[in-house]
Amino acid sequence: MLPFFPNPYPGELLDSVLARFHARSGNSHSGQSMKQLVGNEQILFSYDLPSRIDTLVDRIKHVSALDSDIFIHDHTLFPYYAFYGTNDRKNRLRTCMKSDRGEQIPSLAGKGSNKRIQLAHYQFCQACFDKMLEHDGETYWLRIHQTPGVFVCPKHGIPLRVSDVEVRRRSSIRYKHPNTMKTSTTIQLKKEYLPLYLEVAKQIERLYEQYHEKREDYWYIKEYRARMNAHGYVNINQNIEIKQLIKAMEKRYPHDFLKWFELEEIDKWLPRLLYDGAEIINPLPHLLLHIFFEEKKGNEREIEQKPFGNGPWPCLNPAADHVHVATINEVDITIDYGSKLPVGVFCCLCGYTYQRIGPEKTAQERYRFQKVVEYGQIWTDKLLRASELCTMTELKEQFQTSDYTIHTILNAHSKPFQVKAKKRDYAQTDYSSPELFDPIMLENVKREVENLFALESKPTQLTMGYLVKRVKKGQMLYKKLDQMPLTKTYLADKIETREDLERRLIDWAIKQLQQQQLVIKKTQIKKVSGISKWNEPVKQYLNDAMNRLNR
Repeated sequence: MLPFFPNPYPGELLDSVLARFHARSGNSHSGQSMKQLVGNEQILFSYDLPSRIDTLVDRIKHVSALDSDIFIHDHTLFPYYAFYGTNDRKNRLRTCMKSDRGEQIPSLAGKGSNKRIQLAHYQFCQACFDKMLEHDGETYWLRIHQTPGVFVCPKHGIPLRVSDVEVRRRSSIRYKHPNTMKTSTTIQLKKEYLPLYLEVAKQIERLYEQYHEKREDYWYIKEYRARMNAHGYVNINQNIEIKQLIKAMEKRYPHDFLKWFELEEIDKWLPRLLYDGAEIINPLPHLLLHIFFEEKKGNEREIEQKPFGNGPWPCLNPAADHVHVATINEVDITIDYGSKLPVGVFCCLCGYTYQRIGPEKTAQERYRFQKVVEYGQIWTDKLLRASELCTMTELKEQFQTSDYTIHTILNAHSKPFQVKAKKRDYAQTDYSSPELFDPIMLENVKREVENLFALESKPTQLTMGYLVKRVKKGQMLYKKLDQMPLTKTYLADKIETREDLERRLIDWAIKQLQQQQLVIKKTQIKKVSGISKWNEPVKQYLNDAMNRLNR
């Protein structure tokens, strides 16, 4: 039966408590003390996650009311390694620490993921040691100072000192007492990074304080999703904008700062951290992400989640009495595959449905659209009535559509349009007669060209093939273009060469970089534009563009 057992100090490491027991026991060597404590003088305790704690508690129960859970939760690094693990992993780790199955502990704790920052010698804060001597009359090792990732005392904000007292498993408790320390050195940290090191240490200290809160498995996934959503790192399709987040974190955490934590490659560990099913139990990546979002509190933005602002939105049916009245309460949003821009489809109860590309930047954009998806019955009925009284030009202006659409709808209702004011009757035009169809083809081609050049997405080359796929009777552009002089003359100035497209790509890339408020460099323009081969005319165009920007 043990004659005594020292009461642990708050935050003291269990290894330190055992070293103080040996110092007071009068035993000549540590084997005697270990035989008294756990019944085997060959046993060597691990400083961070020791095993055989149930045996220790059974040996000291006559002189101490402490139980295994108190030792594990308050005087080992168990909360640090178990905080982000599943409940099953926590329970198995706790069981191993209570029993003699210490060989399973390293794998359950995931200690292999950060070997480089595992301690070789005990660390301490000189200010804390001075306070201990003043208040308790002795010194001891604090758990927080031996935790991987802690290089600064969270209480005093000064770099820790590294003693010459080894923490390795083979070291006996006889040589682990602070009194055996002969020399120590201060951890050399860059002054500009001290606030970051201090914040990490404080977060780890909070981790120890909050461990007892019950959490479900992977609880942090939901929390991270909410944080990313609030700060614009989740798009409207609910996909994580991982590249943007990686770039932001790389900007926040310098590479040589991350080396201290063995977390230099953010692009490798961050994706694993954020997707369901990835059990990252090393707390340091979690804490760095937590600090990142804590610093951004108050800067939440919603543009990605509401690219068209808040509803209701106006109906743009020119044939309805409620035109420009906000009658649309919902918008169906998708992401354009090519441009990655949000596309909104707005449908009014009158049946008029239009499509617009976002995000919305001005109030005036609410009254514009890129495409009408469905005209609806009100619009169609009014067009049928008006066709008996109005000219084609008047119909186009009143109903905000093309003559091709008007002809299509009228013919579908067996009501061919009779042109007023002695204009040519396009409804009677034979498409096999290119000369007669030339004015209609010209208008259709103009509309497609204007729509292409008006897009804010990454430029697409305007080729004859592009128009053939999108224009009514487009095959005539291949077979009968020589017989359509109006269309041919117009296209001669519009069809793009590869160099024409690359000039537009350069202009578009510059605009994208300006919107992101980035310093514009040639390398960035080349990357954003996606141009792989640069001939001399295009290189000269890029140089001229850079000169204009630098004026």
